[in-house]
Amino acid sequence: MSNTHRILLEGLLQLNISLDETQIHQLLTYEKEISLFNDIYRLVNAKDDELIIKHFLDSLAPLLIIKDMMNKRGSSTSCADIGSGGGFPAIPLSIALPETTWSLVERSKKRCGFLENVVASCNLAGRVNVLDRDLKEVDHRYDLVTFRAFSSIHEVLSSLQRIITDNGIICAYKGKVETSLDELRQIGTISGDEHKGTVGSFFYQIEPIKVPFLDAQRHLLVLSLH
Repeated sequence: MSNTHRILLEGLLQLNISLDETQIHQLLTYEKEISLFNDIYRLVNAKDDELIIKHFLDSLAPLLIIKDMMNKRGSSTSCADIGSGGGFPAIPLSIALPETTWSLVERSKKRCGFLENVVASCNLAGRVNVLDRDLKEVDHRYDLVTFRAFSSIHEVLSSLQRIITDNGIICAYKGKVETSLDELRQIGTISGDEHKGTVGSFFYQIEPIKVPFLDAQRHLLVLSLH
């Protein structure tokens, strides 16, 4: 067993995430694809153990929170990842959530080519598709929308609001809680505290996330319509 394989398994154990052998194989296949093409497409600024921790485990760290929210909302199975880049967090989440379908929205044709190759290599075809377009061009509505790529949710909120279902949620991967609060204040006046409240036409919830082996603050900013 390689060290990256061991770190992945230990990280999943710490996160209380149980995956079968097929899912583990899919994640490791994805890791190999990232490692093989990273220098060509500049997908992530990490490799080996750091790649597993900062991208794979980071993507999966809020999995149980997301699953709980989806279960409470009923049929939240249609998902989109905006600015998908190298496929984080969508590819790990789609592997861990086999009942979901995903659209990976990415403007770069080269990265779209990489993502299409990953979808095929990881046997995700049929429920994960790649959309070669800008967020403003997306014309479908989703139950769950995720992203890590954008620096500020304020800049894309109107487009995100347009593509979520009435019962849908937006999940933004963020660092410090103060950063999320600053972004919320750009949307409007916050009514609540640093963990939960309302802003504009949205409910917000900020969930602390612990990523195994990572000594850095991580939070999940969740937005849903009133």
